[in-house]
Amino acid sequence: MLKLGILMLTLPVCVFAGVAHFTYELDNFWFHAGTKTVVCVLYAAIALMYRQRLVATALILGAAGDFLLAVDSFVPDKLIFFFVGASVFLLSHVVYLVYAIALDRKLRPLYIVPYAVIGGGFVIASEFIFDTETNAVIPTYVTFLVLMGWRTGCLPKRGPADWMIAVAGALFEISDFVLGIRIFLAPGIPHGRLITMTTYWSAQTLFLLQAVLRARQPGLKTKAQ
Repeated sequence: MLKLGILMLTLPVCVFAGVAHFTYELDNFWFHAGTKTVVCVLYAAIALMYRQRLVATALILGAAGDFLLAVDSFVPDKLIFFFVGASVFLLSHVVYLVYAIALDRKLRPLYIVPYAVIGGGFVIASEFIFDTETNAVIPTYVTFLVLMGWRTGCLPKRGPADWMIAVAGALFEISDFVLGIRIFLAPGIPHGRLITMTTYWSAQTLFLLQAVLRARQPGLKTKAQ
């Protein structure tokens, strides 16, 4: 009953959070932070119900990162919260990276090429063309983001769960690179916030769904729990 109750609660809450997050004015910190974090918190609870501990850990880290980025939105000119939040998200990507490697350890190096090209282009643009003061933060973050996208994308496509995790990794790349462009390169990018959040929430949703699918189908490889 508890599992069913949480599942029934999740959809309307997530829909409300998504709609509310894009329709209110940025004048209430707790509303802003709550609508950003509630989705990942509920997703983590579902992942734990299905004993998907790595995915739950990544989702909790995502919620913590969302909270810190919400703080950054309310503290002008204090990039420290952005960088701490980005570091927490980096840990989330590391967890997803470990999860994907546990599912399949074969390298398949060609899959890294598109991610490396996009990531390398972003690092070059941010550090040389636009001369942003980012030290080693952006290259480190991009490195693990590229690795996570590569490892989730190169899994053998044996069923819907493998396609879901591949798309989830790609959506994370889009979300984080658009966010980086908004922060460091082109703050006025049209619909940047909408693109960032919808691709991010879609990625987290697919990560959760593929984990639940693996847990519910014993024939799928699930040792990455």
